[in-house]
Amino acid sequence: MEKSTTTPGAGAGAGAGAGAGAGEGALTLGVLSDVKKILDIAVARGAFKAEEMTSVGGVYDRYVSGLNFIIKQNDEALASRVAPEATEEVTGEAGSK
Repeated sequence: MEKSTTTPGAGAGAGAGAGAGAGEGALTLGVLSDVKKILDIAVARGAFKAEEMTSVGGVYDRYVSGLNFIIKQNDEALASRVAPEATEEVTGEAGSK
């Protein structure tokens, strides 16, 4: 029981830390990832009746698909910010030699 109590607490703390700069009540990637972890735990603990699993699974699949899309967009945005800086450094080094 300690293990399962610790897991959500650790995830919630990570989400709270990730969202500190985004403003109070902001949905950050950390918070969205924590929601996924909570759903995983709830299903593992049998929080839903068997006849509810189809509906819960459909919501879960849509949620995870959306989360993965947001993560991909975020990664692409970060990569586009890093790429121009790396290009400038390489160009600057080549010009100085």
